Amino acid sequence: MGKYFFIPPDKLARAERFMHRYESGAFSSPIAPVIRHLISIPAGIIQMGFMKFSILTIVGAGIWCSVLAWLGGKVGNELRAEGKDPLSDPVALVDKVKHESHLVIGLAFSLPCFILWP
Repeated sequence: MGKYFFIPPDKLARAERFMHRYESGAFSSPIAPVIRHLISIPAGIIQMGFMKFSILTIVGAGIWCSVLAWLGGKVGNELRAEGKDPLSDPVALVDKVKHESHLVIGLAFSLPCFILWP
C-alpha cells in the first residue's frame, strides 16, 4: 500500500503500530478539521471493526457538535442581552465567539493529549 503513495515500509509499519496503540483516535478525530475526513483510512488499514469505528466516531462527533451548539447558544444569548442581533451584526458575533471560545479551543487541543497519553 505504501509504495503507491511513496511511503517507505518502515514509516508505514510505524503508522500501523501507532493506530493499533491509539485506536481511540477515531473518538477525538471530529475535533480536527482535516483528520475528521481522513481518519477512516488508517482505521481501515489496521482493520478496525466497523461497529467500533462507528461508535467512537459518532460519540466523538456528538460531543463536539454539542459543545459547538452550547457555545453558539451562549454567544447568541449574550449578544441579545446586550441588545445586538447576532445575525445582523457579524462583527459583534465574531468578536464574541473569539472571546468565548478560549475554553473550547483549550479543551479541543488537550483532549487528544489525554486520550493518547501512555
